[in-house]
Amino acid sequence: MSWQSIEFQPFVCLSGITSFPILQDQENWLKVGDFPGGVLNIQVSGMRGCTLVVEGADAVAGPWTTIQAVSASTTPVTCDEQYFLDRDAPQGTPERLPYYLRWRLDSAGSTDWVALFNLGIIVRD
Repeated sequence: MSWQSIEFQPFVCLSGITSFPILQDQENWLKVGDFPGGVLNIQVSGMRGCTLVVEGADAVAGPWTTIQAVSASTTPVTCDEQYFLDRDAPQGTPERLPYYLRWRLDSAGSTDWVALFNLGIIVRD
């Protein structure tokens, strides 16, 4: 068995003063493919006033399922978390490794928000 590291989203800093969701551009969605399993790595170096959601689907048209979410209201949040994903887990569960991955930012309704994060996945053959 071998492992391959894929950078899903290099470090990015986004901020705003209005309340709306931001969806990763479709051309940057990660096509994981048929790997049997992997480890999702979420690194948040600073986040306030929003929620980072990692979603997965087996088709570009969806349906999209939330795999993990990191939330921060007025208190800044940092984290470095790993989540094990398996292709054989039941469809629609957060433990299942989907064919596609994308991220979304939802504002927490605050007047200003900021998110500095990076995402990666290590998949096994």
